[in-house]
Amino acid sequence: MPDDIQDAIASRLLEEVTDEQAWAPLFDATSDAQWTALARATRREIRAGRTTPIEDALGDSSEAWFWIGAHAGYERLLRRR
Repeated sequence: MPDDIQDAIASRLLEEVTDEQAWAPLFDATSDAQWTALARATRREIRAGRTTPIEDALGDSSEAWFWIGAHAGYERLLRRR
């Protein structure tokens, strides 16, 4: 793989790790009651039709779907620790 492509991938991965490190403490500080309230509010929004299905929001953007899949895989790895 050419160096510039490797550098671009490495840069993107570092951005993702930095982003995860910034968000992790915020998620950790969220109480179960707050998560429950958020889930209830989200369900109300969905029932009221005030949401957009992710497929409609992202369309067929392969890059967006790739990062969603990569993020989900990363989350599974974190849960195993």
